[in-house]
Amino acid sequence: GNPSVDLALARAALARRQGNAPATLSAYTEATQIAPADTRGWLGLGSVHTEREDTAPARHNLLQALRVDPHAAGAQGERGTLETFSNRFVEAESAFDLALADNPADYVALTGLGLLRLKQGQPEAA
Repeated sequence: GNPSVDLALARAALARRQGNAPATLSAYTEATQIAPADTRGWLGLGSVHTEREDTAPARHNLLQALRVDPHAAGAQGERGTLETFSNRFVEAESAFDLALADNPADYVALTGLGLLRLKQGQPEAA
């Protein structure tokens, strides 16, 4: 890998664990600038924006990760969770289906799918 992008991603992970959102976003942004073809920076940005409920930048970054690699590990599960939060259930369902087709044990997709079922009024399916 690229040592510069790995360093930026490590800084992002550390800042995220410390709860420093501005430093986290900055380091993930740096990673996308250093290595735009590396999905990890885009996925990190999308995930942080999803946690912050910043839906437009979250969706943009997750979709960019998926443009780079349609099977980027975790990206569809994150996108499904984002769309569940946004009450875009058809998009959420599609993202979870793709995530679980790639990896039936995708924790983010499985927990997001449970949340989707609860929001759809299907607690028995959650």
